[in-house]
Amino acid sequence: MFKKLLLVASLMLASQVVFSGGIVVFDPQEAFIKTAAVQKRIQKLQEEPEYAQLIAQAEGLRADLEALTKEKNSKGMTWGKEKHDEHGRKEQAIQAEFRLATQRIQAENNAAVSPILQELQPLLDPVLSSIIATENIEMILQQQAAIFAHPAADITFKVTQGINRAAAAKTAQKKK
Repeated sequence: MFKKLLLVASLMLASQVVFSGGIVVFDPQEAFIKTAAVQKRIQKLQEEPEYAQLIAQAEGLRADLEALTKEKNSKGMTWGKEKHDEHGRKEQAIQAEFRLATQRIQAENNAAVSPILQELQPLLDPVLSSIIATENIEMILQQQAAIFAHPAADITFKVTQGINRAAAAKTAQKKK
């Protein structure tokens, strides 16, 4: 009971510090993935027929696995050893195909997004510095490292907006 009270008290104190502009959380991966440039590239990738075919294949394999599991759960008690072994081999083969399909999808995603991320990466430091200065931030925690963080303490969206503005300014400057 004492530990719970101590935890609640520390969370209350932490939330007051957050609202005073001291400690915030941030997820850099999410900030980059939600930028306009990355979202545009992901949308374009999803429109490509080969990528759509990969997604459809993975979804079909997942449906096959679910059907096999459902069949095993409903009828498995009546099967003999041979039927169990055959079913297990079939399940393993589909799982291997599914893993391969998801790896190919991930590779396609990485290949499509990596050049954009490399282009946006240099924009992060100035954007973060600006937010730190305007918000009087004393400490930034990785979002996953925080046990609890009030949504108002998350600056990820602000960073994404800042990167979008910086990227638009950079693009406009190149056009001049």
